[in-house]
Amino acid sequence: MTKNDFIKDLAAALTSYGVSDAANTIDYYDELIDDRIEGGETEAAVIASLETPHQIASQLADQFQPTQVQHKRMSPVLLVTLVVLLVLGSPL
Repeated sequence: MTKNDFIKDLAAALTSYGVSDAANTIDYYDELIDDRIEGGETEAAVIASLETPHQIASQLADQFQPTQVQHKRMSPVLLVTLVVLLVLGSPL
């Protein structure tokens, strides 16, 4: 696989997993591959040492998955107290 193929597959995988920061991730891997090639490694060796584009996208999607916020229901005693305070505190 060439660098261009890897980047193209990564972009498609990031889109399919709904990763919102796809452009920065693509830029990061593009620069990482270039830096390692400039350091003397072959393109094929660099690509082979990386995880697959789908693995990268899956990990990012899992890592940045928004957590569900659980809303607590107000206790009836607190609700009654709040209503009483609002009634007593409101102007006539």
